Amino acid sequence: MKNTSSVYDRKNYAKHVFVFFLLLAASLRAQNATWNWPGGSNGTGDYLVASNWVGGSLPAINGVAFFGTNVGTVTLGANATNGETRFGTLGNGGTTILQTGLNSLTTGAFFQGRGNVGTTGTIDGGTLNITGSFFVVGNDGGANSNRLVLTNSATVNSAVLLQSGRSLTTNNATVVTGASTLNVNGVQVGPAANARSNSVLVTGAGSKIVSSNLVLIGNGVNSVGNQLVVSNGGSVSVSNATASSARIYFAGFGAQGDGTADGNNLLVTGAGSTFTTTGDRILIYQGGTNADSLGNSITVADGGTLTATAATLDGTATTSAAAGSKNAINVQGGTINVASLSYNTTLNVSDGALNVSGGISRNSGGALNFSGGTITARSASWLGGTSLVIGDGNTATTATWSLTNGASLGSAASTTIDIRGDGVLSGSGTVGIAGATTNAGTILANAGSSMNFSNGLTMISGQISGSGTVTSTNSYNMRSGTVSANLAGTAGLTKTTTGTLTLSGNNTYSGATTVSAGALIVDGSLGSAATVESGATLGGSGTLASATISGIHSPGNSPGIQTFTNSLTYNSGATFVWELTANSASGRGSIFDGVDVTGGTLTINTGVTNNLLFNSSGSSVLWSDAFWDSNQSWRVFEAAGVVALSSNVFDAVNIGLDSGNNALTSVRSGAGFNWSTVDSDIYLNYVVPEPSTYALLVLGAAGLAGHMVRRRRR
Repeated sequence: MKNTSSVYDRKNYAKHVFVFFLLLAASLRAQNATWNWPGGSNGTGDYLVASNWVGGSLPAINGVAFFGTNVGTVTLGANATNGETRFGTLGNGGTTILQTGLNSLTTGAFFQGRGNVGTTGTIDGGTLNITGSFFVVGNDGGANSNRLVLTNSATVNSAVLLQSGRSLTTNNATVVTGASTLNVNGVQVGPAANARSNSVLVTGAGSKIVSSNLVLIGNGVNSVGNQLVVSNGGSVSVSNATASSARIYFAGFGAQGDGTADGNNLLVTGAGSTFTTTGDRILIYQGGTNADSLGNSITVADGGTLTATAATLDGTATTSAAAGSKNAINVQGGTINVASLSYNTTLNVSDGALNVSGGISRNSGGALNFSGGTITARSASWLGGTSLVIGDGNTATTATWSLTNGASLGSAASTTIDIRGDGVLSGSGTVGIAGATTNAGTILANAGSSMNFSNGLTMISGQISGSGTVTSTNSYNMRSGTVSANLAGTAGLTKTTTGTLTLSGNNTYSGATTVSAGALIVDGSLGSAATVESGATLGGSGTLASATISGIHSPGNSPGIQTFTNSLTYNSGATFVWELTANSASGRGSIFDGVDVTGGTLTINTGVTNNLLFNSSGSSVLWSDAFWDSNQSWRVFEAAGVVALSSNVFDAVNIGLDSGNNALTSVRSGAGFNWSTVDSDIYLNYVVPEPSTYALLVLGAAGLAGHMVRRRRR
């Protein structure tokens, strides 16, 4: 026979045990606790001492730990666990401090200032683990000026995102300092409607936020003045295997209907301060249909770095271009590294570096203020026909736009690039540029580079430097400046204004060269046929293919030799200027000017004037020197081919003053200069009167004087 009593006892026992644990669990779930020590005044109390809590019971595992204000320092003698922690929930004002020491507190949700004003919670060392669904500083409407501070190498591990300020909250702040670490599943600063002036600050070397999800700054309707600041060596890193989950959004993202996102900012400042993300987008403002965006910005300054090498830095608005242009991206001594940049905001680069591995696209309404630092981009396009201005004319700083191999700058025919006094447009490898104007600025063609200007190149002043090649199929419109790079392509070169243009590179462009005003100095080589019109000047010590001169030819650089490989023609009305700087007939190219025509024909038509220059800067020519006592000769023109001359070579010879500003006739009466030929070479000759000529002149004068005396005596 079975023992049914024994079976019954076992079943009854099991039922009682189940009920006991069920009641215990219910008790634990319901058991909240309020901090009660040290009675409203500052002091130190242990979290795990039951008597420090109202009713003498610790918060249950699933209970809530309530901390009021002015409750002093709470220490952890060991690890503790509760369901939720609320700082500053009993009254407004004052300070609540949680010092975790080397121990840890594990809590479900965490609130600092839930509907309260002026509370501060400090995590001073140790570890805070947040496993619940909320991690909020400044929760609910009217929660203002609450602060959570991590310091002394504290660590907070949160399974949920941090919200620093929510809807209808103001001046709530989360501060990570003292080499502390905040690990979170996303960061939101003032994310809800009407959130004002809420912030997250990461400051000091070793202080960091590590986020595994989105960062949002001021993204609610009418969110104003919310900011995330990384300073003094702090860092923020955002990483997620899904690129879209590591994005940075701020200033109106998701805002619908009417509203304003104003003055929300991301600031990375100070040496060693970094913000990095693996996301594919950093978006400034994405408002609703009728929303607006004013004064929101990303600023990287004073040695800070923002790195998002897979991301598009997107400064475009979804409503009006005018709204977007009021926002700003600022590089002020820091560095931004991104994959691409698209904006109709204002882009300000005054120092530091903006590195874009892909392209920059300026959309309608956007603006660039580029006064210093460096911009490096794979490509850039400017829409709306406005100018890209590099530099601001303040030569105390240098603004360099750097294009690497394969890069392009400007896509529309209306695009103009204005390079100011402190501006530099630099190219390495093969790059394409729509068109550019140097206005006291610099185009730098680095060694081995080819910079292609499809819409032409204008030089008002400045320089085109480097040993690389500049190419245009449109035009070279030059006014003044220096060009040491090599000009190439099918374009021609025109110079239509006063001023001096110096070419010292190997210029192979095939279009014509026309100089109608000012001076063209060729110290390098010029493969193009040159035409020098009346009133314009050709000079230099370089080599030209050919030239037709109706203006002034002043070869050399005080002095020098200029070479023509094909032909040289002087038209009627032209002037040839020859210079001598010492009392010597030797030193062709160093003491006196020379012209070599190594191929083709040298033609000097009638009506060409020769000016002889003896008093240029550094000259020592003096008519009183013994050198001028005898005849002298200088070989000026060396021609390898045909020479076609007028009867006197030059129709008029004008003799200049010596270095003491003396006229030749006042020192050496009867002396003069003429031109002659020997084979195909042309010589300038100095001739003094023969002694017999002097005697005849003296006798003639004496005879005339005697005849006049005899007539008077009669």
